[in-house]
Amino acid sequence: MHRNYYSPELSELRGLSFFALGYKAGFPIVERRLGFDYFGELYGSYPFPCVLSWNEAPSLIDHIRSHGLEDSVIASCHSWRRSYKATLRERIAASVHTLLAAK
Repeated sequence: MHRNYYSPELSELRGLSFFALGYKAGFPIVERRLGFDYFGELYGSYPFPCVLSWNEAPSLIDHIRSHGLEDSVIASCHSWRRSYKATLRERIAASVHTLLAAK
């Protein structure tokens, strides 16, 4: 049996809680539309494998597998997520502090 390493992440399903589900499969694959990169707008730079159309996903997965890149992609995605969560906590704390200081 093959281990699943990927999880599609649809731009219509927003939020870190859903996005985090991709990590249970190993790493998310995100859709980047021509002229609009939803995840880039939301998260800035990210390491997730991207497709312009979900029809491209099987060949992307085959490429990652055939080149032995699963562990590298998973490590990059997990490292990015840890860093993003820490930065997000800091930004939220700074915003709360600023709001409370203004009162």
